[in-house]
Amino acid sequence: VFHSASCVGTLLDRLCHKVEIVEIAGESWRLKEANERTSRRRSRPPKPPG
Repeated sequence: VFHSASCVGTLLDRLCHKVEIVEIAGESWRLKEANERTSRRRSRPPKPPG
């Protein structure tokens, strides 16, 4: 999409020029759910062949 890394850098500079960064403390719900999905996959018994 972008022709060079400098184009991406320029775009990010313009997007972030007057931005306020809000830091949120606490556990990420997405990370928590992803970890739960991963642990469920590991705990499943293997499928029978056939």
